[in-house]
Amino acid sequence: MDSDSSDSTVDGRKAAPTLDDCQGEIFQLYIVQKKPLKELMAILKQEHGLDTTPKILKTKLARWGYAKNIKRSQAAAILGEKSNRDLSCKGYEFTIQRRPVDLRRVERHALRAGLLRRERGSRSTSTSQPQPDDRGTVACRTPPPQLPQALPVIKHWRVPEKLLHDIDVLVKGSFESGRWSFNRPELIINSSPAQVDEVKSLHGFLGGLENGCAAAESHDFTTAGVFWKQAFEFFDKLVRGQYHDIIPNVIQMANDLVRKGRPEVAELLIKHAANCSEVLLPQDGLQRSIYRGLGQLDSVEKLVALEELIMRRFAELFELYLGASCYNSFVIKMDGARRRLLHDPWATMQECLPDLSLLDAAFGPSDRRCVDVVALRLEILHLRHLDSDAKTAAAELLRRAEMIRNDEWQRFYNLTRGYYFLGCAQDRLGERAAAVESFRRAMRSNEELCRVDDFGIFEPEERIMAKYVEENAGLSVDEVRDEM
Repeated sequence: MDSDSSDSTVDGRKAAPTLDDCQGEIFQLYIVQKKPLKELMAILKQEHGLDTTPKILKTKLARWGYAKNIKRSQAAAILGEKSNRDLSCKGYEFTIQRRPVDLRRVERHALRAGLLRRERGSRSTSTSQPQPDDRGTVACRTPPPQLPQALPVIKHWRVPEKLLHDIDVLVKGSFESGRWSFNRPELIINSSPAQVDEVKSLHGFLGGLENGCAAAESHDFTTAGVFWKQAFEFFDKLVRGQYHDIIPNVIQMANDLVRKGRPEVAELLIKHAANCSEVLLPQDGLQRSIYRGLGQLDSVEKLVALEELIMRRFAELFELYLGASCYNSFVIKMDGARRRLLHDPWATMQECLPDLSLLDAAFGPSDRRCVDVVALRLEILHLRHLDSDAKTAAAELLRRAEMIRNDEWQRFYNLTRGYYFLGCAQDRLGERAAAVESFRRAMRSNEELCRVDDFGIFEPEERIMAKYVEENAGLSVDEVRDEM
């Protein structure tokens, strides 16, 4: 899904990248790969034409919290608080400018600086008095207690607290270790060695659940059961996956099932996820703890509020490690906006979506960010049955999709969803002949999309369109394809 068409533009010309545009790459090079400052500057100049100075770069690194070394005042503050908590038998987790602290590094630094003395049995004792660090950048929190292995959980309020904590540790640890790594400013991060296969399995899982809901809505519960069973079978692979979007999608799909009147399927889903994790994941793994926590929620209805907190945390942490300019940070924010618009009928697009005119000016009308905003607006108009407005939004999405160059996947992906939602709006407005033509175009675009890379994204929509075209125009899927 590589693209050269989405680079930032100013008056139609490619804009020179800034340090902020390269924030995710700088974290990867400077913190994860431990490149020295001089080498980092050389790479930025060679790869991006960025000619910066050590002073400017150090100022940016300090602002982002990308420090390699711990200051004496920070070490003293950490050791002082640790000493107090050890005396009161309280747990602790330290951060410096929101990034996790390796206490072993702090103690090694403190020993060299004379802040610790080594006692018999290799135990270290602080020689400094507890004091705040010089800039207030050190923070300490008490980690929540471990949840019991056996169900049920008595203190249900502990479950969301532990879930949010585990997700925070998972995301930070994945970026800090380099398991999740910056790819390019306009692309999704690399988060799994088997990312392509896991994305395909994720779409198969989501598509199976969507197809099952559609069949159940038509009272074909036998077919619905087949689709739901197929979706659950994908989870054996997904639960072991490292792709960053798996856990958010599981939570979101459970909420979507509740919203569609299928809470019993949502309940089965999170219990199945918990059971799979117990069998397939290491006992001390964070992902296992997260899935087990989902299974220990006393009600699936509580997932709606929990999802909002989780997506907000994902957005904050992606911006911390990738920067606000990175497309993946934008995607996470847009996902949160989409979920709010789905769950809150009073939420307005004006308050949830970024200003499209500003994005157009900064990136150009065919940039992924701009196209994503138009597409999300179209989806919400469709779901809220504002069909005349949806027709207008669909035409705008199609116009922008046709402008995309050097990225066939993005072009056909957006053409497919544009024509699909246009056909849905036309059908509701009684324009059946026009709806048939729009669906046929959507099916042709999806065929081209699958030739580029077949993720099966539009499988549920393909079934809906094929049935509609056959009923209203007497054409089968093969006949529509033969027209291409």
